[in-house]
Order: sequence, then structure tokens, then C-alpha cells
Amino acid sequence: MKVYNEVILPSLGLITFKPVRFTTLVGLPSPGLITFKPVRFTTLVGLPSWVYFLIKPQRFTTLVGLPSWVYFFNKTTEVLDDSQVTFTGFNYFSSILNHARARQPCYSLKKRSSVASIGASMISIIYSINVKKTSYALINMSFTSLIYRKIFKPIFFMQDPEKVHDRMLVVGKFYGSNFITRNLVSMICNYKHEMLEQTVKEIHFRNPLGLSAGFDKDANLMKVLGKCGFAYAELGSMTYEAYEGNPKPRLVRIPEKESIIVYYGLKNIGAKKIRERIKKLKGKDYDLKLGVSIAKTNKNHSSTKEKVLDFVNGYKVMKDIGVYHTINISCPNTFDTCFFHEPELFEELLKELVKTVPKKRKPIFIKMNPDLNLKQIDKLIAIADKYGIIDGWIMSNLTKDRKRLGKSEKKYSKYNGGLSGKPVNKLSLEKVKYLYKKFKKENKNYILIGCGGIFTAEDAYDYIKAGASLLQLITGMIFNGPTAMKSINKGLVKLLKKDGYKNISEAIGVEAN
Repeated sequence: MKVYNEVILPSLGLITFKPVRFTTLVGLPSPGLITFKPVRFTTLVGLPSWVYFLIKPQRFTTLVGLPSWVYFFNKTTEVLDDSQVTFTGFNYFSSILNHARARQPCYSLKKRSSVASIGASMISIIYSINVKKTSYALINMSFTSLIYRKIFKPIFFMQDPEKVHDRMLVVGKFYGSNFITRNLVSMICNYKHEMLEQTVKEIHFRNPLGLSAGFDKDANLMKVLGKCGFAYAELGSMTYEAYEGNPKPRLVRIPEKESIIVYYGLKNIGAKKIRERIKKLKGKDYDLKLGVSIAKTNKNHSSTKEKVLDFVNGYKVMKDIGVYHTINISCPNTFDTCFFHEPELFEELLKELVKTVPKKRKPIFIKMNPDLNLKQIDKLIAIADKYGIIDGWIMSNLTKDRKRLGKSEKKYSKYNGGLSGKPVNKLSLEKVKYLYKKFKKENKNYILIGCGGIFTAEDAYDYIKAGASLLQLITGMIFNGPTAMKSINKGLVKLLKKDGYKNISEAIGVEAN
């Protein structure tokens, strides 16, 4: 039987075998067993999940389960119909699957191929392996996205969203824990192109996409976020004092509107602990820019002075962390943070903040409420002009306008919180366009960051053309999966080329004039 296959796992080693008969026991970092029937097998494969593989190499499809489920298909004739692979995995997340139990088939990959317990990992790769010729081809990201949307997303969406979020933090932390998994994530999710690179406020961004504040509240994912396709991540929002969060439920999905009701209320471990966590890492440990979102602690304060000092104290703790800071005055789920949209209170905040800001300061952005009208926004900008420490505006935070749910409004009326995702899109986009036009007319050098309802490259491009230099998202990633950023960045390049631009900076604000 003259069959020679050579499989190269990126950053994982080399597998070489002839499928005749031989049994090799390979020790994994977590207990596991791989049984093959090759004449020769040379490998050291690190699989972080606890797995047992029984592979019959005759006309086989090799199913290799990494924490991100990497599928390898032998491209011989007859293989897809005649493959026989049995896989039993005791992955960390098998316990969360309502419809799957250990050692019981959950869904069929091929006619006689089954996966017994699906781990809640979020990334998939498919490699094609040719017989007699060493080769592997990465199937395009649209297939990976399909795997997420058709398999993993339905499973995740059957679970409590906050529990899924917490588990994904654990998964993300694991992916960032070593260079093997980081490179694997990068290979699947990252996309770089010189057309997307730009410098904003003397900070170089390799693409316009950033993770919005609210996902990595306590700075757990810094090592992996850059590999996911983000150029930057805004950590927090963090507050001077820790806060355990508002009463549950704090996350409610609205699939039909591509939205999530968020009611965390600035849950975080406190600025000092987060600072310590960030300081332990060196810049080489993460390959993206860090922004820091700061808010007032979610508690009742007896006076305006106490409210302002709490905000300023949080800034003092974090003022040397990251490449920029965001002052979050717009979280809709706190006792009194939203009152900082009142001109008097906003001015008190800036008056105190300007005393603390160093001469060589990092850029400061204000995160805005999308429900403010244009006159209210103009008043806040006029106040910011007076103090000269604000460099830009993030438009925007969650909306409290439940009418944007249409017929679904009554169905979700019992849940507290603000809306993310698509219901925010039009609100934010209109205000980005208004502000860009206003700033250009008044010759003001403010930067705009678009946030709200970015799911596709077209959504992102709309914000760019409206006047946003940078973008932020969370909900689009949750609904479209871990390759969403790659899809958006790749799509942006195509759209820029189509319109004849050489760099993304050329497209900023072209539809706001």
C-alpha cells in the first residue's frame, strides 16, 4: 500500500505516516491518546484539550481536535463517503451543551463520521491533504464563519448569554496563553493590508477595527485580541472602586434584531487591580494598541464633588496606561453616570480633570449617548472646546430607545438595560456624519470613532465615509463569530479598491460633505 501523507501543523510540529499498521501512543499536555495504524509516525503534537482519538487510516478522514477544532480531510477518492472516524472529547465546555452528552453523537460530519461531544471553542480550520504530494490549503474564512454560524452559534445561543460570555473569557485567556494557540488564532482571524493602515493622533493603527469597551472589562484578553484581527482594544469600562454589577439578568439576546440588552452597570474589579494586571505584561506580550475606558463607580454619591472626584481618581490610576483614554459619561445602566451629559456636571468634570492631566498626555475621548439630540451634543462640544483636553468623540454607547425594537419591544419590555447592535446603527451613523461636517466647518481637529451596529464591511465603510477615523464593535463579533474582523477588514480593502482609494484615510468623511 503506497500511500504517503505528510501533515504540517502550523507551529505544532510534523506528522509523517504510512497507513499500514502501527500503534503510537502520544502524550499530550492534557491526558489523551491517539491511535493510528502507520508504518512510521514521527511527531510531537501539543493538543491543549483532553481528547481521545481512534483513527482508522484506511480511506480515512483525520479529525484532529484542537481547542479550536481543526479538521483535516484526506483528499483521496472515495474518502468523504467511506471515512470512519470516531471521536470522543472531554473538552472543557462539553458540560454546557444541553443537547450533547459525553460519548454520544451530537451531529454528523459525514456519513459515518461523528463528533461525540462538541467543545465550545470558536475557531475552525479545514486543511486539505493530498496523497503522494505534501500540500495543505486553508479553506477560506467564509467556511469558518459558516461553521460558527451554523454549529457553534446555535449552541451558544441556547445558553445563558452571561455564562457563555464568561466561558469565552476563559477560552480567550487560554488562546492567549502560549505562542502556539496565539499563532493559530492569528492564522484564522487576522488580516493585514497596507491600505488599512493609518496614523491617528500620532498613534499607528494597522486597521480601523477595535474592540469596544464592555467586553474585556478586567483586561483578561490582551494577549489574544490582536490575533483576532483587532488593531486596538478598549479595556473596561473600569471604575475607581470595584463593582459587582447590577442584578441579573444582565445580558439578553434579541436575535431577530441583531441586538443585545446589556445591563452590567460597569461591573469590574476596580482600576487599581486592573492596572496591576496590565503592568505585569510587557508590550511584546500583546500586539495591539490598548485604550482605557474610565467611568464613575456605580454607586450613590452624596454630592456632585464626590461624583467628579471618583471619576478623576479613576483617571489618575490609569493615566499612564494604554495609548489613549476614554471618559465614559454615557453608560445607561448606572445610578447617575448619565447625568454627566448635563452641561453643568460635564463642565465640573472637565474643570477637575484638567488639573490632573499631564502636559505630555495621551489622547482623551468622550463616549457619547446616542439618544442625545444635536443641541445637547453641541453644548457638550462647546464645553470641551474651553478646556482643550478632549481629542475626540466615540459615537456611541448603548441606546435606551426601545421603540427601535419595533414589534419586539413588548416581548423584551421586562428586561432592564440598553440596546447594542443594529438598533444603534442609524442613530450613531447620523451623528458621526453631523459631527464630522460640523468639525470640518469649524476647523476643529477632533477625531471620531464610530461604534454601533457594525456587522459587515459595508457597515464599517458607511461609518468611514460618514467621518469616523476608527471603529469599534462587540455585538457584530458575537453574532458573526471570531472571523468577523477578518471579514470586515478584507471587505474594506475591496470596497476601497472599488472606489479608487489607495488608503482608508482618503475615504474618511467623503459622504459627510
